[in-house]
Amino acid sequence: MKLIIPLLVGLIPLAGVSQTPINSVKNIKSTIETLSEAFSSKEDFPADFIFTKDEIQKYLTATKRDYDIETFDTQYNKYVDRVQRKFDDVKRSLGKIERVLSWDTTSYKHTRETRMDVSFVFQSIPRYSNKAEKVRVLLEMAIFDNGIFINETLYTISELHYDLHLLRQFNYARESLLQNAYSPNLFHSSDNGVIPFQKNKKWGLITQQGEVKLPAVYDSIAPFSFDYYRVVSKKGYNLYTADFKPRYDKELKYIRMNWSGYFVTNSKGEFVSINQIQEPPKNKEEDISLEEVTVEMPVVEDTRETHTKKQKSLREQLSDEYYVPEPYRIQREDKDVFNNKFTIRSTSNDSVVAVFKGYFYLDPHSIFLAGRDSIGNSIVAAYTGNVLLRSPYVGTYESPGYELLFDKKTRLFGIFCPYTKLLIEPKYHYIKPIDRDRFFLVVTKKGKVGYLDGTGKELF
Repeated sequence: MKLIIPLLVGLIPLAGVSQTPINSVKNIKSTIETLSEAFSSKEDFPADFIFTKDEIQKYLTATKRDYDIETFDTQYNKYVDRVQRKFDDVKRSLGKIERVLSWDTTSYKHTRETRMDVSFVFQSIPRYSNKAEKVRVLLEMAIFDNGIFINETLYTISELHYDLHLLRQFNYARESLLQNAYSPNLFHSSDNGVIPFQKNKKWGLITQQGEVKLPAVYDSIAPFSFDYYRVVSKKGYNLYTADFKPRYDKELKYIRMNWSGYFVTNSKGEFVSINQIQEPPKNKEEDISLEEVTVEMPVVEDTRETHTKKQKSLREQLSDEYYVPEPYRIQREDKDVFNNKFTIRSTSNDSVVAVFKGYFYLDPHSIFLAGRDSIGNSIVAAYTGNVLLRSPYVGTYESPGYELLFDKKTRLFGIFCPYTKLLIEPKYHYIKPIDRDRFFLVVTKKGKVGYLDGTGKELF
């Protein structure tokens, strides 16, 4: 299944004046002109871009969102008031608008809806200044019934944070589509040291060292859960243990999986837990007969507790490999840390002085610092002063320790892992590390889902 997100981008200076208000996705240039004129006028936010009561009820129904009928009128009036208040705040911030320098729109396809960001770059003279400045304004809109409607998000934004906004929006939208299309067959950890690989459009399991544990002959493989991997092929369903041995000698017609375990049909055609089913006979050619037996149901371990144990185990496993104490850590009491800026100076042969401003991120174990330098490059550095990454792409440091890179022109993602120094340039529709940097889940530009090993090699 291909994952494609509609993208509509423009970068055109506005010219002319729209005589009649227009709100139409099919005529986006005139629609944007209508919106831009509102910022220079003394009027309220254009009513054509605010949901009516009927429209918002239809929109909520179409996107399968619940709402309270009894409080609907009150909530709707608050929505209109908030939009108007934010619109007035933005106009006060802009001051006197001289002209619109540019605009752009970007659409995001989410699971149940499509959204559009509308952004203007104005040249204006703020109220408390005599000097013209460039100011960007961002509006987040919902696309519905061939129109765009404000969803209360309306504010001025710096170029830095607009870049980060695009990164997060694209990443979130693509991750939502991926989860919706492929869950529960996505691996988010390499349990038992394996990850899926693909060959001839079939899936198998392979270790980080390249040892094949299950051959690539299956249509799908679900992550390790309740002591088994569930595999699906043309022959049917089966379960494999942690040491990659099949539970059944012959594939079953169907194996259901939910939050409490695996279920198969008994002789009556009823779904029952595999713990209530007698083990099928081994090494026999005749059809498998699943007979119900009387056993006590085992206590199902709390999945949240299981997840916590796995995370704790992973942290302990990685601690020896990654978390090596360094003598040059920054003290969190440093006042510059709380002022959202920090300067590091080289203590080795790297003579660069990196100034991080606007935002920064201290990783959970206080080993790396991330931000931007004074000319806009994304930076990842150690507290020794060594700059490990200087990239022209938009970057944000994510827990538990990697820099996500985003190319604004191509809308593609890459990644930098400071622990292993692995750099993957932005060339994927989506990328996410598994077990920090041992494997990577990716979606290609053509919408193909696959995995990379720890060196960035494609396992498909």
